[in-house]
Amino acid sequence: MKWYQATIQQTLQAFNSSLEGLSESTVQQLQQQYGKNQLKEFNKKAAWQILFAQFTEVMILILLIAAVISFFIGDARDTIIILVIVMLNALVGFVQEYNAEKAIEHLKKLSASTAEVIRDGGKGFTISRIGIGTR
Repeated sequence: MKWYQATIQQTLQAFNSSLEGLSESTVQQLQQQYGKNQLKEFNKKAAWQILFAQFTEVMILILLIAAVISFFIGDARDTIIILVIVMLNALVGFVQEYNAEKAIEHLKKLSASTAEVIRDGGKGFTISRIGIGTR
């Protein structure tokens, strides 16, 4: 269905709702089935955790082992080249992941913290992010 072309009645029917809003029992049932209508919290990683994670990938570990072997063989040039590549990879990965974490934080701050809803045909009321879907 192309939602932007749907009529009000088609949209209400598709979501099993009405102009009077959802009943409190329907809200409870939907919350049990789908959970609350809110963004999931995630564990924010510290900068050092993000940096450390860059060195736990299999390919990076293989390159580090190759650098150690190259060092013991006596090939300092190859050792340095491999370590520079590993460090550049870690730097790029760290910057990307750190910026992604910051972007998620900013998006979360921009999301609406309240919404106006209608329940059981009553007047609209405002609910907060903490209790979305309940009075």
